[in-house]
Amino acid sequence: MTKEGTQIGTGSAVFTIIAPGLIEQRHLPDSSLDERTLERCRTARRKLANGLPFALLIIVPEEVPVDAASTNHDHYRMESDDRSIVALAVVTSSEAMSAVTKFYFRYYQRSFEVRVFDDEMEARNWLIDKLSEV
Repeated sequence: MTKEGTQIGTGSAVFTIIAPGLIEQRHLPDSSLDERTLERCRTARRKLANGLPFALLIIVPEEVPVDAASTNHDHYRMESDDRSIVALAVVTSSEAMSAVTKFYFRYYQRSFEVRVFDDEMEARNWLIDKLSEV
């Protein structure tokens, strides 16, 4: 994995290595969660991880819409199959986004644990704990 503090962007999200083995994916308020955006995010994560397993913190602002069609595709299947994600935490302050995220990850099963949070620090701490178990 590239060094801590390394950052790249896709136009819809900023990716930062915030600790060894921990990638933050922070969506910009004017982005949307659609097929194209989610694929660019996967590509950016793989680039930052440089072939090493990682924990992922995704932060989605309340105003970011979800394209309904994008929920019909398992966007994390490749990362689940190759075991590149150790654990995934999604942080959102919107009850609607929280419900959509929980439903999505119940429908598409993973090889890694997923939790949805409304507190960013709690999510980070959970991921750090998960990394220590690896």
